Order: sequence, then structure tokens, then C-alpha cells
Amino acid sequence: MIANAFGDAVLVKRTAVGLSQLALAMESGVERAHIGRLERGERVPNFVVVVKIAKGLGCSTADLVKEFDTQLKAGADAKRD
Repeated sequence: MIANAFGDAVLVKRTAVGLSQLALAMESGVERAHIGRLERGERVPNFVVVVKIAKGLGCSTADLVKEFDTQLKAGADAKRD
């Protein structure tokens, strides 16, 4: 659930700014394959990766975490339905 929510948050933010996974990888210094695994919810990032991805997205770490919280709540709400 946590991995999926973070992956969804990255996907939402990435598509909102119009970046491909490759472009985000280049901007953040995180390998494209790792970004793909994160977006699919296959991996949970460490804090350093969260900060790098936020920088690559052009947002603050707080903004990325806020989107994560939104996605986490959405997942919890969907699970209850």
C-alpha cells in the first residue's frame, strides 16, 4: 500500500509537469528503471531518492509527500469501498 501510494504520487506529479520517466531520471539522477519500479509500486524509496525525485520534478519534498498522503488516503478509501 505504501509503495503503491508513493508510485502513484510520482506518476501524478511527473505527468502533471509533462516529464517522461527518462526525463525525470535525467533531472533527478535516479535510474529510469528504478523510477519505473517505484511507479509500479515494486520498490519503496529511501529518503535520499525521495529528495532527488522531488528535485527532478521541480517541486519540494513536502509537495511530493503531500501527494503521497493524498494517494495513500485514496488507496485506503478504495479498500473500504
